[in-house]
Amino acid sequence: EISACLVGSEMCIRDSLMGDVNLDGRVNNDDVTLLNKYISGTVIFNETQIIAADVTNNGEIDFNDYSCIIRYVTGNSNIVVEE
Repeated sequence: EISACLVGSEMCIRDSLMGDVNLDGRVNNDDVTLLNKYISGTVIFNETQIIAADVTNNGEIDFNDYSCIIRYVTGNSNIVVEE
């Protein structure tokens, strides 16, 4: 299965920045931490956060989204797909 990853510094969908799950206008370690909490079930996201978190655009928020955001935050933004 191939799923798209976050690409570029300003991928926007419906006025939210892809990967910006805390909705502060930036994609950074704070988003990674919050997404980890969501995946583990300790926080609940609103609709905007759910859209921003689904960077693979497959309708699910999971480790693939988490992995894509980590890669972006660590400067490996040239990753376009993951297998």
